[in-house]
Amino acid sequence: MSKEKKWTMPKWMEPYRPMLDNLTGGNSVEEMQNDATPFQINAPRALIACSVHGAINLLYQMHEKGVLK
Repeated sequence: MSKEKKWTMPKWMEPYRPMLDNLTGGNSVEEMQNDATPFQINAPRALIACSVHGAINLLYQMHEKGVLK
């Protein structure tokens, strides 16, 4: 078991969960954000995880700039 801390969705991000769920292919946002599946093992899953990472990163940046309601 990894000693690395698992990512959990911050409370301020919860209103955006339905939009993120559209990217996950039926998996949870947390599962995709914590996923480390190598591209060579499961390319579709790795690409889905990359999409989720990108969307979450965008939300963090927008939150830091104060542009989210």
